[in-house]
Amino acid sequence: FINTGALPDILDVILNQMAMFSLVMWQAII
Repeated sequence: FINTGALPDILDVILNQMAMFSLVMWQAII
């Protein structure tokens, strides 16, 4: 049994972390 609802949540968290990291990097560069 695979919980298909959990995977998108994990992906969303990863994408959110990457997005925040990207914003921080852009802030640092600019």
